[in-house]
Amino acid sequence: MVYDSIENTGWVIVGQVPLQELMAPVYQLGEVFFAAILLTLLFLGVLYYYLSRRLTKPITELKDKMLLAEQGDLDATVAVITNDEISILQRQYNQMLMRIKALMEENKEEQRNMQKAELKALQAQINPHFLYNTLELVIWLAASEENDQVIDVVDKLAVFFKTGLSKGLEWIPVKKEIEHVESYLSIQQKRYSDLLTFEIRVEPEVYQYSMLKMVLQPIVENALYHGIKNREEGGKITVTGQKQGEFLIFVIEDTGCGMEPEILEDLCRKIRENTQPYSDHENGFGIYNVNRRILLYYGKECGLDVWSERYNGTRVTIRLKCQTEGQEYV
Repeated sequence: MVYDSIENTGWVIVGQVPLQELMAPVYQLGEVFFAAILLTLLFLGVLYYYLSRRLTKPITELKDKMLLAEQGDLDATVAVITNDEISILQRQYNQMLMRIKALMEENKEEQRNMQKAELKALQAQINPHFLYNTLELVIWLAASEENDQVIDVVDKLAVFFKTGLSKGLEWIPVKKEIEHVESYLSIQQKRYSDLLTFEIRVEPEVYQYSMLKMVLQPIVENALYHGIKNREEGGKITVTGQKQGEFLIFVIEDTGCGMEPEILEDLCRKIRENTQPYSDHENGFGIYNVNRRILLYYGKECGLDVWSERYNGTRVTIRLKCQTEGQEYV
């Protein structure tokens, strides 16, 4: 409200103006100012999020990859995009993973070579002992003038060692491995004619594949020396082979004396855990040795399974991957 007096008249002029009209410019200025503040805060918020995200995202990603690497994932590398200080850390981290993988591969290869050398040495120990006993058999047959028997034993012995040598190859056709077992059993049958009988049944389709050599013979030898020979009336060894899916299944079963439950449990545990082998004189050393070779060359999908019962014999099931000539599972 505004008013003023008019001189000499006694009148008072009063004017009324709505406050809203007077304050309209101020209100408009306030709205503009408030909008400017909101826009400024919004811009600062977006800028802060962008800058903090750009700074923290590489660090967070590097942390996550390190956690994966700690859990054993050595392929958890980081994509390097920028060229700042953080990218230097990322590159060093990637190089560290690559070096660790390379060292682990070198170590695994050295371990494989050491195990192969050790197992070849163990394999080489089998032949002299077997040769000595077979030559004694030949001498005894020759002294008895069993010439045909001498020829047969020497021929089987030649097949045995020829297959064992295999020109230094580790992988041979299944047929050769079966011939190796058959020649071994034939010779041993000459020595233990009153104790040992054997039978070999292999499905024809199995012969198209190759396998690691010296897998069946040590198991058969184990069945003879720790099963059949320890039974007064002797027994029978049966070798079977068949294809199941992508695997070759060989079963070596004997009607020998079998094993006590605690011995079987201990043997299965050592096979399962792949712990230290038995000594040369303990029952099961040949089984453990073969299982180590299978795991080394074929992988964890393959191996041995042993069943035995006291006075009811032993059965060893061998599981191998189907492999054509020229392939190797290492």
